[in-house]
Amino acid sequence: MAYAFGQSYYFRPYRGNSSFWLNRQGEGAIANHQKATLYRATGAADQRLIVYRVAGGCQLVSALSPDIDDAQKRFGLNIYGQKAGSVCDFFPAYKNFNDELIDLITVDKDNNLYRIKLINYNLYLTPASNSSGAALTWENASNADNQIWQLCTSQSSGGGSTGGSTGGSTTITMPVNANQNYSGNSSWIVNYGCAVCCGVDLASWKKNKPYTISDFANYYDETNGYYWTGPENFSFSDAISLASLNEAQTIEKIRSYVKNHIPVACHAVGSGNRQHWFVAYELTGESGGTWATAGIKVLDPYNRDFDSTEGRRVTILEAMQTSKVTLGVDRIRIPN
Repeated sequence: MAYAFGQSYYFRPYRGNSSFWLNRQGEGAIANHQKATLYRATGAADQRLIVYRVAGGCQLVSALSPDIDDAQKRFGLNIYGQKAGSVCDFFPAYKNFNDELIDLITVDKDNNLYRIKLINYNLYLTPASNSSGAALTWENASNADNQIWQLCTSQSSGGGSTGGSTGGSTTITMPVNANQNYSGNSSWIVNYGCAVCCGVDLASWKKNKPYTISDFANYYDETNGYYWTGPENFSFSDAISLASLNEAQTIEKIRSYVKNHIPVACHAVGSGNRQHWFVAYELTGESGGTWATAGIKVLDPYNRDFDSTEGRRVTILEAMQTSKVTLGVDRIRIPN
């Protein structure tokens, strides 16, 4: 599959089917000139990059960035120097556009293989070796596979949806991932349509056909919101309250459905009456009992790429942080 703007990915060298991943070297909050290296899979935000659309190309932005829409707080892959052999590190995009402008050059779209070209320097991201801790530098084109990278939606699936389970990992193949922010949507959908998007996603999974938001025009209104129904008698269970559960118990409840190959519509809340719906569909490993270590990926309808009909596929924590609903998930709905 082709990459999508606004989507986060894990990046690994293609050579040798590497078990090491592009990684932010350091701990805690991201900071200026922290190096990019290779490291074993952790599933953490240190190893996720968002393909952020800019004029003339894209920036590969760390998921640790405090605010990806603020150039002063958006930390992208950067060249620390001006010539071949310069170190790849992370630095804010503000007044640093030329040093972070990237072109993802397609090698094999079906297998998510790309070369990462720094446009203004005509240099390519290159690992020093296929080993943990290996440095990443910007080098002249080699035309060899050491400059090919695979973009993966999880570190367990090797770049795509498995539709199955391995160890603590489970992926449910979801044919549709609706974006509420798509420019062709009504203003109501853009502002309030996250639940409708979840309905579109889950009806498409249940009925095995690609529905669109327009197919759901008769199943919501601007006064009452989404009816939790859909075409061909599609419907949801009544809301299941999780308000009495603690964080670890809530996570385990969501994981129990996904583990049984049932995707879950999740309602998360934040301060100031903020709320957002998204769909849990993938387990990336065992849970650590917190949102940061939940091992859950979701279809998030809040994608800032207004030209894309696709929502984001991100960790549950990333979806919660983006929409500022970090107080937790208070209820869920299951497709009937």
